[in-house]
Amino acid sequence: MKGYVSYTEVTKAILDSLQVGDLVKVSDWKKPMEIKGVSENYAVMVQKNFGDTYYSVIEKKPRTAGQHNAMRQGFFHCGKDDYIFGATEFKYRFDDVEAVTSYLAEFEKGETHLSERTAITISQLQVKHRTVKK
Repeated sequence: MKGYVSYTEVTKAILDSLQVGDLVKVSDWKKPMEIKGVSENYAVMVQKNFGDTYYSVIEKKPRTAGQHNAMRQGFFHCGKDDYIFGATEFKYRFDDVEAVTSYLAEFEKGETHLSERTAITISQLQVKHRTVKK
């Protein structure tokens, strides 16, 4: 895991340090996802795998509503949104900066949330920060 920093105790400060372009592995993931957008309380990351696009939203607020499925009180989580038919306006265009910003704003406004059916607890985090060229 050359270049990755491992965190076994995930904090809001660590999640706040995520930037567009960073590579992230959550818990036992083998392949990283790339951060495509960041807001005050959320970050969205994407991975292309065999022509398909997979995404996950990180909630940078610990859960306060108790335990449900894989979500645990006091922990941070990531997963898909809870739209039944997908985010129709967004259409999951992760290369469109404005669309990603608008998508994250829907989370910030409470219009959507992490899916409690598919979200997972972030038990550990590995981050490879992008290198900024001067």
